Amino acid sequence: MTDVAPVQVDLPFFLSRARRWMLLFLLVFGVISGLGLLIAAALPTVYRAEALLVVESEQIPDELAASTVQTNASEQLQIIEQRVLSRDVLISLADRLRIYASEGRPGADALSAGDIVSDLRSRILIGPSTDGRNATPTDALLVRIGFDSPNPDVAAAVTNELVTLILQEDVATRVQLARQTQLFFEQEVDRLEKDLAARSIEIQSYKEQNITALPDSLMFRRQDLAVIEERMVQLDRSRRVLLDQIDRIDRLTGGQPAAEDAPADAEATSPRTGLTTRDVRRGDLVTELGYLDEEREQLVARAEELRATIAETPRVGIRLEAMERDYQNVRSQYDLAIGNLAKAEIGELIESMAKGRRISVIEQAVRPDRPYSPNRPRIALIAIVGALAAATGLIMALEMLRNVVRRPEDIVAVAGDRMVMTLPHVRTQREVVALWVAWGAIGIAVFALVAFALMFPDEVARLKAAVVDRAREMLPARLGGGF
Repeated sequence: MTDVAPVQVDLPFFLSRARRWMLLFLLVFGVISGLGLLIAAALPTVYRAEALLVVESEQIPDELAASTVQTNASEQLQIIEQRVLSRDVLISLADRLRIYASEGRPGADALSAGDIVSDLRSRILIGPSTDGRNATPTDALLVRIGFDSPNPDVAAAVTNELVTLILQEDVATRVQLARQTQLFFEQEVDRLEKDLAARSIEIQSYKEQNITALPDSLMFRRQDLAVIEERMVQLDRSRRVLLDQIDRIDRLTGGQPAAEDAPADAEATSPRTGLTTRDVRRGDLVTELGYLDEEREQLVARAEELRATIAETPRVGIRLEAMERDYQNVRSQYDLAIGNLAKAEIGELIESMAKGRRISVIEQAVRPDRPYSPNRPRIALIAIVGALAAATGLIMALEMLRNVVRRPEDIVAVAGDRMVMTLPHVRTQREVVALWVAWGAIGIAVFALVAFALMFPDEVARLKAAVVDRAREMLPARLGGGF
């Protein structure tokens, strides 16, 4: 097995190649990093003021008194957000606070209403806040309100105004919903009261029209009919007795009842000769028989009337039962509406006194001390790292793509041992001009870096702290403590 020759690193060669491409490296690095720094410096400063709200639960337990507004908290926030971000509200907000005039925005007077609405909607932040933790359904719902502006005072003023609008809209929305619920049940109670009154009048009128055939008096009418039938039986018995007596008198008188056909009063008052006691008795019996027949006719008529009403009673009872069933159904709806109206009145009272679910302020918006965006240290760091990577990649690509002789060993590898001597590289006029251009670009990059450091000392300090912290994280603990 042959030994593998150790790899030798020609450090002077690599240093010479680095010196060879140093100007191009510095040129690319300076141009890219300078552009990045200029972009970081030129980006407009934006301040964000934020306020924190919380959606509180009902202050009165539902077991004691429940609010009639049962809208979900997230749904309620979405409704409020849409109303606050409506066109009329945003235009009124911009005019009332003079947002664009306070920001010094050029051409603010020429902005159309649509441009104002679109711009403000893009700068307003309304959303839930979890503060980096996983929210659970039992956690309180936190809402973060923010506004972006180049003027920190405007950002704070607009954010606080948005908070005021949200609180007012929340109260107004919940009170409006509670009052609408109360109004609905008031109208329902009035409607059912009228319906009950109409059905009561209808039932009363039907009872008056069919008073003789009502189911309530059926038992009494049957008893009356039984009494009448019993009385008719007695009358028939008495009538047969009277007929027998009359027939007996007629047989005793020889079957000639001519004198008896006259009225009894006439016989009693007319002084006839030959009038016997039998004749008087027969007249009395005939008169009594007339009374019995008259009474029987009346009883027959009354019995027929009772039978007719008794036969009519089932139909009247069915109709009356249906009417009363409808009345009871309406009455149950009325009782339920009365109970719901009482609950709606309590719910409206709860919302009017702000004892239900409500939105309250945890943190008011204050004037921001530092810009929210752009993150100039991050942009500058990205530009420097990108410039370094681009310059290094370009140099490596040029070295790998150029198939040229770079050192005497390459010539020896091609020509063999016949090489006599090597000559150093002599710069041409073009290379001299390129060198000056490279140094100029480097000077521009250095100037941009110095200007950035002077214009934004706080951002430079933040960048320095971020670099130190990152380096401390990357280095071992025993080495990082010296920073």
